This record gives sequence, structure tokens and C-alpha cells, in this order.
Amino acid sequence: MPRVAETTEPTVLLVTGDPQIRDDLALIAAVVGARLEVRQNWHDAGTSLGAASSAVLCTPEMPPPSVRVPAEVLMVGTDDDALFRAASQCPATVPVPLPRAERWLSEHLSARVLERSAGRVLGLVGALGGVGVTTFAYLLSAEAAVLGHRPMLIDADFRPGSGASHLVEQARAAGTLAGGGLTLPQLLGAEGEISSSHLHTAAPVVDGVHVLTGAGVPPAEDGDSTKTSGGAGAVAGLGAVLRAAARAFDPVVVDLSRGDAAAPLAEHLDTVLVVTRPSLRGADAAAQLLQRTSGGDTAVVLNGRASPGWGVAEMEEALGARVVADLAEQRWLARSDDPAEAYEMLRTTRGTRLVHSLLEHLGVHHG
Repeated sequence: MPRVAETTEPTVLLVTGDPQIRDDLALIAAVVGARLEVRQNWHDAGTSLGAASSAVLCTPEMPPPSVRVPAEVLMVGTDDDALFRAASQCPATVPVPLPRAERWLSEHLSARVLERSAGRVLGLVGALGGVGVTTFAYLLSAEAAVLGHRPMLIDADFRPGSGASHLVEQARAAGTLAGGGLTLPQLLGAEGEISSSHLHTAAPVVDGVHVLTGAGVPPAEDGDSTKTSGGAGAVAGLGAVLRAAARAFDPVVVDLSRGDAAAPLAEHLDTVLVVTRPSLRGADAAAQLLQRTSGGDTAVVLNGRASPGWGVAEMEEALGARVVADLAEQRWLARSDDPAEAYEMLRTTRGTRLVHSLLEHLGVHHG
């Protein structure tokens, strides 16, 4: 069953008169994807408490009253003695010494935000080679950023020279790349739960899109790239990455390229989009792929001029699946080597409307 993202912006309430603590918490809240509300005292915090904030924090000089507060209040401070002394007088509070416990606080708040708002995870696979999966994945991510969302594009096509890797390299060469140098192979080799705040701060950012690429993963010995991305270890690792990404980003767009990569990851994907050509061959290939990914929310994207007798209605009838986008007039998607260039080409009234309406159809609404 696809997850439905909460439309209400998650909020962290801080009761303090300390400007330094306010600034420190503002940065942490931004990293975990929450809005920080600051109140000078508990009386002023009354209405915000009633709004069911994701978390409530205070400082030692502003201990919570005995009534009208949540069961758990995090007490933050930079003076350990004052912090623990004040917390001992308020059994319902949890002392959080800063900056020592900043990472713990980030992860704690991230988990609380997740309870209210899960980002949608969209997996894109190509039924045929060269149908423009990578470029289409970038278009969805870039348009989501324009609409005010916080998107992440994950390139799980581990073959050298993938489009998303090229996108990052090009931005780096032009001096426009923001963020850090984190790559997907580094995360696949990590042990334990992945920090969503680390993804937000360490992943490269291209035009407002956080990007994780699979460049650098060695191919399988027999040349079957799907085994690299579909093996048990890689699937478990990618699943952990998707869980962490969904805590910090919305949407999370995963370029799974070709093969059976979507099936083992089904529990982590809200929707699988199968990209194919409107033709007999495209319908046959898409039908086989849809059969292997059955059981979840699936849809079809058409790219290219339709063969005679293979329009949208005929493809839907043959596949028994809905067509959510028809890119018949955007045939350059399949042959463009530069996703960013393709995005500029799609900045037409029709192109913007198409991608915008598709995002809304997939549950990614205007920010």
C-alpha cells in the first residue's frame, strides 16, 4: 500500500530566550526538514503546543510547567552543570548537552519528523534500452525543486558513464556544484542505519536537487549489471538508503535503469514508473516488466512517436496499466546525453504542465 505523505509541515517548538541556542536549533531543524517555532516563554507557547508539534524543546532557564506539556520535553543547553541540575528538577525532561549531543538530537528529531511526514519514493525503470529513464528521472526531480520541494535523485544504474554521474561531474567542472562529495557506493558499504541528516548535508546538490550516483560500483564479473544492483547485499544497502532519504526528502526519485531491480525493492517504493515506447515491442517489454513488479503501485510513461495503432488507449488496454505521461513530442529525451540540457528544452508550457501534473498525480503536490 503506497504511503501518503503528510501535507502539514512538521514543526519543532523551542521555548527559550537564548539567541545562540535558537540559532543552533534553527540549523538542526532545517537539516531534518522541520520548521522551528521559537517562543520566549511557556505562556506564549500555548497555541503551538496545541498544534501537536513534532518535538518540544526548552532551555534550563525555561523549564516546563507541570501542566499542559507533552510527556517528553527535550532540555538543551551548553552549560552541563546548569542543564543537568535543571533537568533533575523536571523528571519529564530529557537533558541534551550541546554541542556534544548534536548528532543524537538531529537523529532524534529526524525520527520524530518521519512519524508525521514520509517522502514519496518513485522508482523508474526502462522496459527497453535508450528510452530516456535517467533524463526523465532528472526532469521529475528538477521540477519538484522548482515547485518548492526537497528532492533527491538516486542513480542506481551502476554502469560507468550514467547520466546522473555526468550531471554531477559537469556541475563540479563548472563550479556550480553545492553540498558534499557523498556517493552511493560509500553508503552501500556502511553498516547500521544511515543518517538522514548526513544525506542532506553530504550529498552533492545540482540545481536544488540532491544527487546520489552509483559511479564507482564494480560491475559483476559476468557483465550482468543487474546483479550488482540486485544482489542481496546491494538490495539491503539500497533499501537502507531509501529509508533514510525518505526521512529527509520528498520526493525521492530512483533511477533503476533496466532489469529486475524494482522487484526486490518493492517494499521501499511508493510507485514504480515503467518507461517504454508506444509500439508492439515496447508493449511486450513493458508487460514483462510489469508482471515482475506486480503487487505494488505501477504506472507507465510513454516516450517517443507512437507506432501506428499504438496510442495511449491501445497501450493501456494491452498492458492493463494506466499511462500517466505521454512524451510523444519530446523524442529528444531518449537521445540527450545531458539531462540538464533536456530540462531546459522541456521548459515549455506543455512540458511544464506535463511534469507538474504528473508529480501531483504521484502525490507530490505544490510546495
